[in-house]
Amino acid sequence: ICTTHEAMRHAKAVEFLRQVEVLKKLSSAEIIRVAAAMQWEEYESNTVIFREGEMGEHFYVITSGEVQVTKLNAATEVDEFVRVMSSGDHFGELALLKDDTRSATCVSTTDVQLLVLSRDHFSAMLGSLQELMDRPDVPLLISSKKSSVLDLSRAASIKYKLDIPFEDLEIMHALGSGAFGRVKLVRHMQTDQTFALKCLVKSHIVANNLKDHVVNEKKVMMMLDHPFILKLHHTYKDDLYVYFLLELALGGELFTFLRRRERFEEAAARFYVASVGHDKAVDYWALGVLIYELIAGTVPFFADDPMQVYSLVLTGNIKFPVHFRYKAMYILNVDLVQKLLAQNPVRRLGNLKHGVGDIINHRWFSGYDWDGLLKHKLTPPIIPQLKNNMDSSNFERITDELKDVTPCAWDPDF
Repeated sequence: ICTTHEAMRHAKAVEFLRQVEVLKKLSSAEIIRVAAAMQWEEYESNTVIFREGEMGEHFYVITSGEVQVTKLNAATEVDEFVRVMSSGDHFGELALLKDDTRSATCVSTTDVQLLVLSRDHFSAMLGSLQELMDRPDVPLLISSKKSSVLDLSRAASIKYKLDIPFEDLEIMHALGSGAFGRVKLVRHMQTDQTFALKCLVKSHIVANNLKDHVVNEKKVMMMLDHPFILKLHHTYKDDLYVYFLLELALGGELFTFLRRRERFEEAAARFYVASVGHDKAVDYWALGVLIYELIAGTVPFFADDPMQVYSLVLTGNIKFPVHFRYKAMYILNVDLVQKLLAQNPVRRLGNLKHGVGDIINHRWFSGYDWDGLLKHKLTPPIIPQLKNNMDSSNFERITDELKDVTPCAWDPDF
C-alpha cells in the first residue's frame, strides 16, 4: 500500500513538472529524477511561504490548496494583490537558475500541499539549469511523456530467440522457488539443450494485482540483449501458469558461495559488483548493501524484527565490523559504501550529475578492466564445477509442491 501510494505521488509530481516552462529542455529521465528528489510539504492556511526580498533557494509546485501572491507598492508601502495560484501552478522557479531575492510574497489562503526542490539538490543531480536550458535540442532527449530509456511498444515486433514448442520440453526438476512460482530445469528433447523454465502461478499474479508487472517483465526481457542478463528465449501459458523459457546458468547463487566462504576479498567483490547493472537511486542504495555484505559477510542493517530493520535503515547508522575496518582498503571500502547508502537520494553516489560514472570512477574501482569484464576476458573468482548441462548440484534441491494452484481465466499475450 505504501509503495503504491509513493508511486502515485511520484507520477503526480512528474505530471506537474512537465508543465514547468524552465524545465522543458529536461529529458524524461531527468524529469523523473527531479520528481523523485522533491519534498512534499504542507502548510496551514494563512502561512507565509516566503516574503518579498528574501533570498530564493527553493522552487515550489502546488499539488492542492491555494496560494496568494502579493507585491509591495513602494509608494504606499502596502502589499497589493497580484493573483491566486492553485493546484498545478508553480512559483519560485528562478531560484533554480540563480541567487536572487524574491520578487513577491506568497501566503497560503487554504491548507496547501507543495512539492519543494532546492537549487543545491537540483545542481547536485543535473548540474546548472542554465546550461541545460542552453543545450541544443537532441532527438529522444527532449521531455516526452514516453520514456526515452525503453520503449515497450517495440516489444511486440521482436521475435523469440528460439522457436521451441512447449510440448518439446521435458521438465527435469526445480532449481529455485519464489513467492509466485518455481524455476525448473528443462531439456529440449530434440536437441538435448537445457534451459531454465520460470513458472508463475496465474491465480497468484491476479490476486496480487501484478498482471501488468508480469506482462511488462516479458516485454522488457524480449528487448534486452546483454552478456550479464539471462536471455529470454520464449514464453508460454496454460490454464495454471505463464512460463518464461530462459537461458540456463547452472553455477548456483552467489550468496550460496558467500555463506560457505563467510566473506569475499575486495577483488572478488569488485568482480561481482561490476557485473550488476544499476540505474535508479534505490538500486544504488542496494548496491551499497551488496558491497557491504560481500566484504563484511553480514548485512549493514540487521535485527530479528523487520520493523527494527526498517528503523535501522531510516536512521542510516552503519557500523563496520572489525575485520572490515582493518582491511588494507578500509578507507575506500567505507567511503564507497557510505556514499551509496546516503539516506538522501539526491546526495547518493550514482544519482548525481555524472550518474553511474561517479561509481565507475570511484577509487575502489581504480584500474579495473571494465572492457575485459564486458568481453568475458576476466577470470571469475569462482568457477563452479559442472559434470554436464543438466548438473544442478550447485542449487538446493526443492521437493515441495506449490499450493493453491487453481485454473485462472487471465489470458495474457504470452
